[in-house]
Formats: sequence, structure tokens, C-alpha cells
Amino acid sequence: MSRTSVREIWDKLYSLDLDGMLEKGYDGNSYLSWADAWALFVTRYPNSFYEFHPETHYPNGTVMVNCTVRVHLSDDMTHEDYVERTMWLPVMESGRAKKSLVNPTSRQIQDCRMRCLVKCLGMYGLGIKLWRKKDGGMDDSVPGQISEQDDQEFTFLTKEQLEREIEQATSKKQILDLLNAHNYVAESLDPEAKASFKVWVSGHTKKFVQQQGVNNATAENSVPSE
Repeated sequence: MSRTSVREIWDKLYSLDLDGMLEKGYDGNSYLSWADAWALFVTRYPNSFYEFHPETHYPNGTVMVNCTVRVHLSDDMTHEDYVERTMWLPVMESGRAKKSLVNPTSRQIQDCRMRCLVKCLGMYGLGIKLWRKKDGGMDDSVPGQISEQDDQEFTFLTKEQLEREIEQATSKKQILDLLNAHNYVAESLDPEAKASFKVWVSGHTKKFVQQQGVNNATAENSVPSE
């Protein structure tokens, strides 16, 4: 009966070349999809299993997901010869800010679960280099407890409040940042309302594109001719 050592697992997974499998996220950082991560892991260690534990719900409406990955070290899986790693991750907005979401949707929780699975696999060595800041990885999403400061800074907006913020925006980037930070607003709408909201937002972003065009034309006309 063959047996795998914990050291062997780490060395083999840590040294894997992930070039060609990485994707770019909304925040510009590289990431490994959960499907690729699990395929790489279970191909090498087929006696592996993962489990999602009940989410932790905080009084302020934020949520923490929890995941455990178990690897049996021998072919005889009835034997209590295995290693486990557990990881946790708050349900966060996408983008660079990565603030905790208030009252996240089931889709947002599900997406966070799969990201948490990848991070748990990272504790075995698979792709853990992606989380090293000096390598340009996802340092901001390193597992940790939700900070009180982040929760105080985040304000849950209604659709009407978000629309007022967009109307007062002074740039296209500011509008996109607002939409990214409060993506739960659009996710909560029915398909027809979501389509209408998208058209409304598009009208507000276009005015900045048009203004940029006017500015460029003005700059060109102001260049002295030879």
C-alpha cells in the first residue's frame, strides 16, 4: 500500500508551473480558477475531499465562508491517516478595494466559497505564490478577520441612493467604482429593471466620453499651425 508524505504534497504542488493557466481579475491580479485548481490537485492526489462549513453571519450583515480540504495519505481511506487544511474568507466586493459586502446574495456567497476553496488548496502549496505581494499577487485578499474600520467605511445604498451618487459623479471612473462597490444593487433587480438600470447608467457614462472628445478637439485646435 502506497503512502504520501505531507512534505511531498507541499514540494510537488508548490513547484508546479501555472503559466498558461492563470487569468486576470477585475483588480488586475492573476488568479487560478477553482476548476483548474481542483483538477490540478485531485489529479495528483485523488484521495482528496473538500467541505464547506456553515457560513458565519455577523451582526453588521457581513458573511465569512469556511472550507476544509482533506487529503488521505494512503490508498486505504478507511484509515485515519490524513492531513487537513482549513481556510476562511469574507464575502467581498470585486476590484481592488475588496471591502466586505453587506447582506450578500446567494451568488456572491457561492463565488466566495469557490475562491475560498482555491485558497485552502494554496495552504498545501498549490498557487500560494499568487498571494505574495512582492510577486504582484492577491495580497489584499489574504485570509483575515473583517476589520472594524472596513465595516464602518462601507455604506449600504439603496438603488435610489446609488443613482444620486452616480448623478453627482465627476468622472466615468467614479461611476464605475460606485457600480463595483455596490454591485448588489443591480444583482437584486429583476431582468427588466436591471436592463433599464444599465441603460440609465450608460447614459451617464457617455457624457464623460463625449466631454473627453470635446476636450481633445479643443486641444487639437489650440495647437499653433506652422
